[in-house]
Amino acid sequence: MLGLRRTSCGVLLTAAFAACALAGSGAAAPNATLTVQLVPGAVSAGQAGLAIAVFRNLGRVTLPNARVTLTFPHALTVVSAPGCSKVTPATRNVVCGFGDVPSGGSAQAAVMARLSANLTQNESIRVNFALRVGPGTPKPILTGASAKVLASTDSSNRGSCRVVPSSLTAVFAQQVTSLPTPSTAASGLKLPCTPLAVGVNPAPPGNFNTKLANVDVPELSKPTIVKLFFPNETLPDENLISNLPPNAVPSFDNPHPLWRIDDKTGALFVVPKCKPGPTFPKGWHSCIISVLADPNDPAHDYDSGTITLKIQGQGFGDPRFIG
Repeated sequence: MLGLRRTSCGVLLTAAFAACALAGSGAAAPNATLTVQLVPGAVSAGQAGLAIAVFRNLGRVTLPNARVTLTFPHALTVVSAPGCSKVTPATRNVVCGFGDVPSGGSAQAAVMARLSANLTQNESIRVNFALRVGPGTPKPILTGASAKVLASTDSSNRGSCRVVPSSLTAVFAQQVTSLPTPSTAASGLKLPCTPLAVGVNPAPPGNFNTKLANVDVPELSKPTIVKLFFPNETLPDENLISNLPPNAVPSFDNPHPLWRIDDKTGALFVVPKCKPGPTFPKGWHSCIISVLADPNDPAHDYDSGTITLKIQGQGFGDPRFIG
Protein backbone atom coordinates (compact mmCIF):
# COMPACT_ATOMS: atom_id res chain seq x y z
CA MET A 1 0.00 0.00 0.00
CA LEU A 2 1.33 3.44 -0.88
CA GLY A 3 1.47 6.14 1.76
CA LEU A 4 3.68 9.17 2.35
CA ARG A 5 7.10 7.79 3.05
CA ARG A 6 10.54 9.29 2.50
CA THR A 7 13.08 6.67 1.54
CA SER A 8 16.67 6.53 0.33
CA CYS A 9 18.36 3.46 -1.10
CA GLY A 10 21.73 2.20 0.07
CA VAL A 11 24.89 2.34 -1.99
CA LEU A 12 25.62 -0.48 -4.45
CA LEU A 13 29.04 0.56 -5.71
CA THR A 14 29.43 -2.31 -8.12
CA ALA A 15 25.81 -2.86 -9.09
CA ALA A 16 25.01 -2.64 -12.76
CA PHE A 17 21.64 -1.23 -11.99
CA ALA A 18 21.59 0.53 -8.63
CA ALA A 19 17.92 0.01 -7.82
CA CYS A 20 15.44 1.05 -5.17
CA ALA A 21 12.06 -0.70 -5.06
CA LEU A 22 9.59 1.19 -2.93
CA ALA A 23 6.16 0.56 -1.47
CA GLY A 24 4.52 2.76 1.13
CA SER A 25 1.82 1.96 3.67
CA GLY A 26 -1.59 3.30 4.54
CA ALA A 27 -5.05 1.74 4.45
CA ALA A 28 -6.54 4.28 2.04
CA ALA A 29 -3.56 4.52 -0.28
CA PRO A 30 -3.25 2.74 -3.63
CA ASN A 31 -1.25 -0.46 -3.85
CA ALA A 32 1.72 0.11 -6.16
CA THR A 33 5.51 0.11 -6.41
CA LEU A 34 8.01 2.45 -8.00
CA THR A 35 11.57 1.52 -8.94
CA VAL A 36 14.04 4.28 -9.87
CA GLN A 37 17.47 3.34 -11.20
CA LEU A 38 20.47 5.36 -12.38
CA VAL A 39 22.71 3.33 -14.67
CA PRO A 40 25.33 2.09 -15.40
CA GLY A 41 27.13 1.66 -12.07
CA ALA A 42 29.92 4.00 -13.21
CA VAL A 43 29.59 6.85 -15.71
CA SER A 44 32.67 8.51 -17.21
CA ALA A 45 32.98 12.28 -17.33
CA GLY A 46 31.42 13.61 -20.54
CA GLN A 47 29.38 10.44 -21.11
CA ALA A 48 25.65 9.81 -20.75
CA GLY A 49 23.89 7.83 -18.07
CA LEU A 50 20.28 6.68 -17.92
CA ALA A 51 17.59 7.16 -15.28
CA ILE A 52 14.85 4.52 -15.47
CA ALA A 53 11.57 4.70 -13.55
CA VAL A 54 9.20 1.71 -13.51
CA PHE A 55 5.72 2.02 -11.97
CA ARG A 56 3.60 -1.06 -11.18
CA ASN A 57 -0.05 -1.07 -10.13
CA LEU A 58 -0.54 -4.00 -7.77
CA GLY A 59 -4.09 -3.05 -6.79
CA ARG A 60 -7.51 -3.94 -8.13
CA VAL A 61 -8.44 -0.57 -9.66
CA THR A 62 -6.95 1.66 -12.34
CA LEU A 63 -4.64 4.37 -10.96
CA PRO A 64 -5.27 7.60 -12.89
CA ASN A 65 -2.69 10.12 -14.06
CA ALA A 66 0.33 8.52 -12.41
CA ARG A 67 3.57 10.43 -12.95
CA VAL A 68 7.04 10.76 -11.48
CA THR A 69 9.22 13.85 -11.18
CA LEU A 70 12.93 13.08 -11.53
CA THR A 71 15.34 15.66 -10.11
CA PHE A 72 18.87 15.52 -11.53
CA PRO A 73 22.01 16.80 -9.76
CA HIS A 74 23.99 19.66 -11.28
CA ALA A 75 26.65 17.22 -12.50
CA LEU A 76 24.12 15.80 -15.00
CA THR A 77 22.60 17.64 -17.98
CA VAL A 78 19.37 16.13 -19.30
CA VAL A 79 19.68 15.48 -23.05
CA SER A 80 16.69 13.28 -23.89
CA ALA A 81 13.40 12.45 -22.18
CA PRO A 82 11.06 10.66 -24.62
CA GLY A 83 7.42 10.92 -23.55
CA CYS A 84 8.26 13.22 -20.63
CA SER A 85 8.18 17.00 -20.18
CA LYS A 86 10.23 19.19 -22.53
CA VAL A 87 13.84 19.65 -21.49
CA THR A 88 16.55 22.26 -22.00
CA PRO A 89 20.22 22.28 -20.89
CA ALA A 90 19.03 24.05 -17.72
CA THR A 91 16.39 21.42 -16.84
CA ARG A 92 16.75 19.81 -13.43
CA ASN A 93 13.21 18.47 -12.91
CA VAL A 94 11.70 16.13 -15.51
CA VAL A 95 8.08 15.00 -15.23
CA CYS A 96 7.34 11.62 -16.83
CA GLY A 97 3.69 10.64 -17.10
CA PHE A 98 2.62 7.01 -16.83
CA GLY A 99 -1.01 7.83 -17.66
CA ASP A 100 -3.86 5.71 -16.33
CA VAL A 101 -2.29 2.42 -15.21
CA PRO A 102 -4.77 -0.50 -15.03
CA SER A 103 -4.82 -3.15 -12.35
CA GLY A 104 -1.77 -5.39 -12.77
CA GLY A 105 -0.26 -2.99 -15.31
CA SER A 106 3.09 -1.27 -15.42
CA ALA A 107 4.68 1.70 -17.15
CA GLN A 108 8.26 2.79 -17.72
CA ALA A 109 10.07 6.05 -18.42
CA ALA A 110 13.74 6.60 -19.30
CA VAL A 111 15.71 9.85 -19.29
CA MET A 112 19.23 10.24 -20.69
CA ALA A 113 21.53 12.73 -18.96
CA ARG A 114 25.15 13.60 -19.72
CA LEU A 115 27.77 13.83 -16.99
CA SER A 116 29.82 17.00 -16.94
CA ALA A 117 33.14 16.75 -18.75
CA ASN A 118 34.63 19.22 -16.26
CA LEU A 119 34.63 17.00 -13.19
CA THR A 120 37.95 17.16 -11.35
CA GLN A 121 37.50 14.14 -9.09
CA ASN A 122 35.37 11.03 -8.63
CA GLU A 123 32.08 11.56 -6.83
CA SER A 124 28.87 9.68 -6.08
CA ILE A 125 25.65 10.93 -7.68
CA ARG A 126 21.98 10.00 -7.49
CA VAL A 127 18.60 11.06 -8.88
CA ASN A 128 15.80 12.15 -6.53
CA PHE A 129 12.15 11.43 -7.34
CA ALA A 130 8.57 12.19 -6.31
CA LEU A 131 5.55 10.08 -7.31
CA ARG A 132 2.04 11.53 -7.73
CA VAL A 133 -1.26 9.88 -8.65
CA GLY A 134 -4.54 11.60 -9.51
CA PRO A 135 -5.79 14.85 -11.03
CA GLY A 136 -4.42 18.32 -10.34
CA THR A 137 -1.22 18.73 -8.36
CA PRO A 138 -1.55 16.46 -5.34
CA LYS A 139 1.16 16.05 -2.75
CA PRO A 140 3.66 13.29 -3.59
CA ILE A 141 2.65 9.93 -2.18
CA LEU A 142 6.23 8.72 -2.39
CA THR A 143 9.61 10.46 -2.43
CA GLY A 144 13.16 9.18 -2.32
CA ALA A 145 16.37 8.76 -4.28
CA SER A 146 18.03 6.19 -6.49
CA ALA A 147 21.08 4.41 -5.15
CA LYS A 148 24.36 6.18 -5.83
CA VAL A 149 26.52 5.49 -8.85
CA LEU A 150 30.12 6.53 -9.46
CA ALA A 151 30.83 9.63 -11.54
CA SER A 152 34.30 8.62 -12.72
CA THR A 153 37.18 10.83 -13.83
CA ASP A 154 39.91 8.18 -13.93
CA SER A 155 40.81 5.14 -16.01
CA SER A 156 39.94 2.51 -13.37
CA ASN A 157 36.19 2.83 -13.99
CA ARG A 158 34.67 3.61 -17.38
CA GLY A 159 31.00 3.70 -18.27
CA SER A 160 28.46 5.17 -20.67
CA CYS A 161 25.01 4.71 -22.16
CA ARG A 162 25.17 4.92 -25.95
CA VAL A 163 22.63 4.22 -28.67
CA VAL A 164 25.39 2.34 -30.51
CA PRO A 165 27.67 0.80 -27.86
CA SER A 166 31.40 1.30 -28.24
CA SER A 167 34.41 -0.39 -26.65
CA LEU A 168 35.25 0.31 -23.01
CA THR A 169 38.54 -0.29 -21.20
CA ALA A 170 39.44 0.17 -17.54
CA VAL A 171 42.98 -0.03 -16.14
CA PHE A 172 44.31 -0.11 -12.59
CA ALA A 173 47.75 -1.30 -11.41
CA GLN A 174 48.36 -2.75 -14.91
CA GLN A 175 45.29 -5.01 -14.70
CA VAL A 176 42.76 -4.41 -17.49
CA THR A 177 39.03 -5.07 -17.96
CA SER A 178 37.66 -4.43 -21.45
CA LEU A 179 34.52 -4.80 -23.54
CA PRO A 180 35.97 -4.73 -27.09
CA THR A 181 32.73 -5.11 -29.11
CA PRO A 182 29.73 -4.89 -26.76
CA SER A 183 26.25 -5.93 -27.83
CA THR A 184 23.17 -3.74 -27.52
CA ALA A 185 20.66 -4.09 -24.71
CA ALA A 186 17.88 -6.64 -25.25
CA SER A 187 14.93 -5.09 -27.07
CA GLY A 188 12.56 -6.28 -24.33
CA LEU A 189 14.14 -3.81 -21.89
CA LYS A 190 12.92 -0.92 -24.09
CA LEU A 191 15.95 1.24 -23.32
CA PRO A 192 16.95 4.21 -25.51
CA CYS A 193 20.65 3.36 -25.06
CA THR A 194 22.78 0.51 -23.74
CA PRO A 195 24.26 1.16 -20.27
CA LEU A 196 27.68 -0.46 -19.92
CA ALA A 197 30.59 -0.08 -17.53
CA VAL A 198 33.89 -1.80 -16.77
CA GLY A 199 36.20 -1.43 -13.83
CA VAL A 200 39.31 -2.62 -12.03
CA ASN A 201 39.22 -1.94 -8.29
CA PRO A 202 41.14 -2.96 -5.17
CA ALA A 203 40.49 -6.50 -4.02
CA PRO A 204 38.28 -7.07 -0.97
CA PRO A 205 39.87 -8.54 2.18
CA GLY A 206 41.10 -12.08 1.59
CA ASN A 207 43.84 -14.12 -0.04
CA PHE A 208 43.54 -12.74 -3.58
CA ASN A 209 46.33 -12.26 -6.12
CA THR A 210 44.39 -10.01 -8.50
CA LYS A 211 42.34 -6.85 -8.36
CA LEU A 212 38.56 -6.93 -8.65
CA ALA A 213 37.27 -6.87 -12.25
CA ASN A 214 33.77 -5.38 -12.70
CA VAL A 215 31.61 -5.75 -15.81
CA ASP A 216 28.30 -3.86 -15.74
CA VAL A 217 25.94 -5.11 -18.44
CA PRO A 218 22.15 -5.29 -18.73
CA GLU A 219 20.44 -8.19 -20.43
CA LEU A 220 22.00 -8.13 -23.89
CA SER A 221 20.64 -8.85 -27.35
CA LYS A 222 23.37 -11.47 -27.72
CA PRO A 223 26.38 -12.65 -25.69
CA THR A 224 29.40 -10.38 -25.70
CA ILE A 225 33.14 -10.80 -25.18
CA VAL A 226 34.99 -9.55 -22.09
CA LYS A 227 38.79 -9.56 -21.87
CA LEU A 228 40.61 -9.56 -18.54
CA PHE A 229 44.37 -8.91 -18.65
CA PHE A 230 46.41 -9.85 -15.59
CA PRO A 231 49.99 -8.57 -15.15
CA ASN A 232 53.09 -10.40 -13.99
CA GLU A 233 52.57 -13.24 -11.49
CA THR A 234 48.79 -12.79 -11.29
CA LEU A 235 47.24 -14.76 -14.19
CA PRO A 236 44.58 -17.13 -12.77
CA ASP A 237 43.83 -20.53 -14.33
CA GLU A 238 47.40 -21.01 -15.57
CA ASN A 239 46.61 -24.70 -16.05
CA LEU A 240 44.20 -23.65 -18.85
CA ILE A 241 46.80 -21.75 -20.90
CA SER A 242 46.49 -22.89 -24.51
CA ASN A 243 49.39 -21.07 -26.21
CA LEU A 244 52.39 -22.49 -24.36
CA PRO A 245 55.46 -23.33 -26.49
CA PRO A 246 56.46 -27.02 -26.66
CA ASN A 247 57.76 -28.33 -23.32
CA ALA A 248 56.99 -25.02 -21.56
CA VAL A 249 55.53 -25.13 -18.05
CA PRO A 250 53.61 -22.26 -16.42
CA SER A 251 55.10 -20.74 -13.27
CA PHE A 252 51.92 -21.25 -11.22
CA ASP A 253 52.67 -18.07 -9.28
CA ASN A 254 48.88 -17.66 -8.95
CA PRO A 255 47.35 -21.03 -8.03
CA HIS A 256 43.84 -19.59 -7.90
CA PRO A 257 41.12 -20.07 -10.51
CA LEU A 258 39.06 -17.17 -11.77
CA TRP A 259 36.16 -16.68 -9.38
CA ARG A 260 32.88 -14.81 -9.66
CA ILE A 261 31.94 -13.04 -6.43
CA ASP A 262 28.32 -13.03 -5.32
CA ASP A 263 27.31 -9.40 -4.69
CA LYS A 264 25.11 -10.18 -1.70
CA THR A 265 26.99 -12.89 0.15
CA GLY A 266 30.59 -12.56 -1.01
CA ALA A 267 30.62 -16.26 -1.90
CA LEU A 268 33.11 -17.38 -4.57
CA PHE A 269 32.20 -19.51 -7.58
CA VAL A 270 34.79 -20.92 -10.01
CA VAL A 271 34.01 -19.62 -13.51
CA PRO A 272 33.60 -22.63 -15.84
CA LYS A 273 34.98 -23.10 -19.32
CA CYS A 274 32.56 -22.48 -22.16
CA LYS A 275 31.02 -25.45 -23.91
CA PRO A 276 31.02 -25.79 -27.72
CA GLY A 277 28.13 -23.92 -29.28
CA PRO A 278 26.12 -20.90 -28.15
CA THR A 279 24.82 -22.19 -24.80
CA PHE A 280 26.32 -21.45 -21.39
CA PRO A 281 27.10 -24.01 -18.69
CA LYS A 282 23.97 -24.70 -16.64
CA GLY A 283 23.23 -21.92 -14.16
CA TRP A 284 25.82 -19.56 -15.62
CA HIS A 285 25.73 -16.38 -17.71
CA SER A 286 29.51 -16.15 -18.09
CA CYS A 287 32.20 -18.66 -19.00
CA ILE A 288 35.87 -18.85 -20.03
CA ILE A 289 36.60 -19.03 -23.76
CA SER A 290 40.40 -19.05 -23.48
CA VAL A 291 43.41 -18.37 -21.25
CA LEU A 292 46.43 -17.04 -23.16
CA ALA A 293 49.85 -16.28 -21.70
CA ASP A 294 51.36 -12.93 -22.63
CA PRO A 295 54.10 -13.58 -25.24
CA ASN A 296 55.78 -10.35 -24.13
CA ASP A 297 56.06 -11.36 -20.47
CA PRO A 298 59.55 -10.05 -19.59
CA ALA A 299 60.36 -13.08 -17.43
CA HIS A 300 58.99 -15.55 -20.02
CA ASP A 301 57.42 -17.60 -17.23
CA TYR A 302 53.82 -17.46 -18.52
CA ASP A 303 52.30 -15.89 -15.40
CA SER A 304 50.74 -12.87 -17.09
CA GLY A 305 48.14 -12.93 -19.81
CA THR A 306 44.51 -12.62 -20.87
CA ILE A 307 41.37 -14.51 -19.94
CA THR A 308 38.63 -14.11 -22.56
CA LEU A 309 35.08 -14.51 -21.28
CA LYS A 310 31.68 -14.83 -22.90
CA ILE A 311 28.98 -12.95 -20.97
CA GLN A 312 25.22 -12.66 -21.33
CA GLY A 313 23.78 -10.07 -18.96
CA GLN A 314 20.95 -11.34 -16.78
CA GLY A 315 18.38 -8.69 -16.02
CA PHE A 316 20.37 -5.98 -14.31
CA GLY A 317 23.19 -8.16 -12.97
CA ASP A 318 26.82 -7.26 -12.48
CA PRO A 319 29.47 -9.97 -12.76
CA ARG A 320 32.53 -9.36 -10.59
CA PHE A 321 35.63 -11.48 -11.12
CA ILE A 322 38.76 -12.06 -9.05
CA GLY A 323 41.61 -14.57 -8.83
